[in-house]
This record gives sequence, structure tokens and C-alpha cells, in this order.
Amino acid sequence: MSYQSTYAEPDEDMDDERYRTRERRMAMYSESALARAASLEGLLVGHDDFKRGLAALDRAFQLGRALEMPMGMRLVGPPGTGKSALQKYFRNSLPSSTLFEPGMGVLMFRIRKTPRLGHAVESILRALNYPFSKVTEGTLGAKRDLSIEALKRKKTRLLLIDEAHNLCLVGRSTKRNCSEGTEVTEYIREVMDEARVAVCLAGGMSLDDLRSRDEYLASRCSTRTELSDFPLKGAWLGLIRSLIERCTAFDLKYLDCDSQRPLLHAATGGNPRALKTLITEAVLVGVDGGQDSLDDSILSKAFSHVRGSASSASNPWMR
Repeated sequence: MSYQSTYAEPDEDMDDERYRTRERRMAMYSESALARAASLEGLLVGHDDFKRGLAALDRAFQLGRALEMPMGMRLVGPPGTGKSALQKYFRNSLPSSTLFEPGMGVLMFRIRKTPRLGHAVESILRALNYPFSKVTEGTLGAKRDLSIEALKRKKTRLLLIDEAHNLCLVGRSTKRNCSEGTEVTEYIREVMDEARVAVCLAGGMSLDDLRSRDEYLASRCSTRTELSDFPLKGAWLGLIRSLIERCTAFDLKYLDCDSQRPLLHAATGGNPRALKTLITEAVLVGVDGGQDSLDDSILSKAFSHVRGSASSASNPWMR
């Protein structure tokens, strides 16, 4: 990594240890490197699974209010495969419409590790820009009803619920039958039934256990779409080439060769988030190193920075 610092000499009253500490804290990538790397954050590659996920969201969004039948879906996959990115892309690309209040057509919130009804109600009220969204034990019942009425009034069509696999963790350590659900899953069902809002539950693979936690919510979210890590052969090549084509901040063509694709896959496990993290770091290293295109040395340094000095992972570019 190339560091820049405003301090070249220690102050007279600063000992060597304090000087080194101050230097370390001031060390940073250049503004130019940060600006060019930041342009990669918005890059989305529309691979086949991503497109299928968008199609499923389009269907839920369209049919949620058009039909009396509750409309829900599950978007499952390991961490870093693009579930949150897909949901945010769908929400942000939604055109304006008279069918719902501006900005209220699609709402998004996250389920906490230990789901609580109060937090779910509060999250929806906050997403609806309700001025007094805080929920207490004494106001829970009233604000639960208020949230459902507000969803109707705003004509919200789709709720994107991230980290929804946390709904399936409830009750695992208890002996009672949890298939009828919890206060949180019951609330989600009520939102679907009473407000006629479609729901996308997005989360890890344990979200497939939903039927054993709440068979009624599972029956409402029968559509299943999966995002996964990429195998070395097949779509991995298309993903790399699409990334190269879309990146205008730095020349990534070095990645498009038979020798580099397996190394890149070994470094990232075919995971889209890991891939973007590594490439972003490589751009930072390359720009501050005065280069405009990748090579083994840049990728080796980037891998070391991303994984850290204590990582046991083998650096594919270490010669």
C-alpha cells in the first residue's frame, strides 16, 4: 500500500513511539484512489440468478395488491451473494407512480438476531416516515394497528425484509411446537392479509426452515429464488467479463485470461461480495502505486490487505 502523510519529522517533544503511532493513524490512501475505487461500489452485474430475482420481485410487486391471495417470496443464499444489493436495486429503480405515495411503494427493513415484535412495528413506522415511530410496551398494540393502517393509506405494495433467516432461529432451543409462528411472523402475516402488501423474505439458507417455524407464513411465501456463489466453470467467466466491461475507473483486463480466472476464484470462493472487495482494494493499491492496470503484484498486495496479516488463507498471487 502506498501511504501519504502530512508528517515527515517528529515534533521535538514527541518520542519515537508516539510519533510512529501518529504516523500510522494519519496514513491513508490518496483521495484520487478513493474516488476511483468508490466508483466500483455501484457496479451491479446482471447475471442470470440476479435477473430471475428481479423477475420474482416484479411479480410480487405487481400481484400483491391486485389479488386477494397473499403474495410472498423467499430470496435465499449464502452471505455476500447479492441478496441485499438485489433488493436495494429493485427499490431504487422503481419508477414513480400514482399507485402509491412517492417513496412508499417498496419499503425495506431488517430482522434482528433476536426478533421482537416492537422492533418490527417500529421499523415499518420508521420506513413510512411516521413522526413518532418509537414503540414501547404500552403503545405496542396501538402502533401495531397504526402501522397496518398506514401501509394501506400509503398504498405500499411490497415489503423487503432482510436477514429474515433470523425468524427461523426462534424456538430452536425450546421443546414447544413452533410451527404456528411467533408474534413477529404473525404480524408479517397480518400485514400481508390486512394491508394486502406483498413480502420478500431475504436471508441465509436456514430461511428454508421457515415451514417448521411458521407453516402459515411459509405457505404465503412459497415462491423461492436463490442467489449463490459462482462455480469456476460456467457463469464465473461471464461475471468477470461483465465486471471488466463495466469498470471504467481502472483497467481490469488482466483478469480475463486462463491463468487469472482460477486464481481469482480461489481468492474469493466465487463469492460476488468477496470479488468486489478484492477488486476495490486492488484499484486502491494500483492507483496509489501509479499504475492504471492490474498485475500480480497489485493483486497480491490487495489480497493481503483484505485478508489481514493473521489470515491462514493462501495468497494465490504470492510468488
